[in-house]
Amino acid sequence: MPHPRALHLVVLAVCLQACGSNSSTTSTFCGDEKTARSPIINGDPIWDPSVVPLTEAQANAVGFLNLGGRAACTGTLIAPGIVLTAAHCVFSRPSYIQFYTGDDYRFPTNVYDASSWQAHPYYGGRYVDYDLAIVELETDPTMHGVQPIPAHLEPPTSLAGQNVQAVGYGMTRAGTSGNTRKWWTVLRVTREYPTIFQVTGEFSNGTCQGDSGGPLLWNDPTLGVEVHGALSSGDSEDCLGNSFYPRTDLPDNAAFIRTYIPDDPCDGETVEGRCDGNTAVYCDGAAIVFDECDPWETCQLDADDHYRCVVTDPCRGETWEGRCNDTGGAVWCEDGSIMGHDCLSFDYTCRMNDDGLYRCMPPGPCDAEGLDWNGTCTEDGHVRWCEDGEVRDRDCWKCDQDCGWAGDYLGNYCLDR
Repeated sequence: MPHPRALHLVVLAVCLQACGSNSSTTSTFCGDEKTARSPIINGDPIWDPSVVPLTEAQANAVGFLNLGGRAACTGTLIAPGIVLTAAHCVFSRPSYIQFYTGDDYRFPTNVYDASSWQAHPYYGGRYVDYDLAIVELETDPTMHGVQPIPAHLEPPTSLAGQNVQAVGYGMTRAGTSGNTRKWWTVLRVTREYPTIFQVTGEFSNGTCQGDSGGPLLWNDPTLGVEVHGALSSGDSEDCLGNSFYPRTDLPDNAAFIRTYIPDDPCDGETVEGRCDGNTAVYCDGAAIVFDECDPWETCQLDADDHYRCVVTDPCRGETWEGRCNDTGGAVWCEDGSIMGHDCLSFDYTCRMNDDGLYRCMPPGPCDAEGLDWNGTCTEDGHVRWCEDGEVRDRDCWKCDQDCGWAGDYLGNYCLDR
């Protein structure tokens, strides 16, 4: 097979102007919108965890690039404030660039303005090997919980025959328009060049226009999920053929990317981490993680000598005495485990037993009348309520009082006239 540079390549950026879109996140209402059935080209709305075990915060690192309202690409946050995409996406010198996070760019989680962007100096508009670019953002998405997916810069790693994850906001069928969502698909590295990865679906799925700059993700057994390339182009008009990703571990490409990555992207935070009150702060890859512990957790050293949120109350606040939940069930803690019974399913009620524990109990006199502690006022001036499992009754009229709401501390009770 000839070098991909010699092929008729389909550039995988997409024009927004032809579809009537602009830089706004909303569009003129023209009627109902139909949800695309074939994501990317027959992909999925989420990633395949058997290929790349991403967290939601990492998945949010893949975002939509609005290129001056005239074209669109996909990009990946690889370090705080740093987005990797394809050089051909920025080579046309857009008037502005915005990075949208979220599953649908019509309804973005956040929109970040770019402060600068730079194509690889060796790209020149035609070299697939160097079709990489960096977009620097004015505001760092990690401040809003996005976790960067680092670029694989060394050592050179062979991915021949490996399944990889592709993702992008591109067309869901060649020659169409209208997709606004992020879609994922698993492809295989079918050929490996010194400077490029060739990936292929099973002639039923692939990348298409708008997926340009989207990452080639692979899970390194030691280093975790990393970006090994950014989509440059494909060799078929139907988007079901081969796609080509310039390698991030090519020395010239790695050197270009390193120029924009801080020497210490975690700004002094370590993998071991520290506790800030009950928040665990630590460095994960190229991002600082702020993990606010739940009430049943405490920030402390874990079994790996890392400061993390450690579960210190396995029952998450539930007690041996227990409680009745909103659906009439009994919930309590027993031997470090949360126990629960659905009382209503076997015609029991949840209430306090003789030992002072809230459990499922056979129906009692209060249940027959549907009474609880708040009680109820009767037509003949009585107040009836349930206390200690027994029906209590007071004749308010007899005491020259009226029955009514006496506040949360008494419920319905006798009130002075």
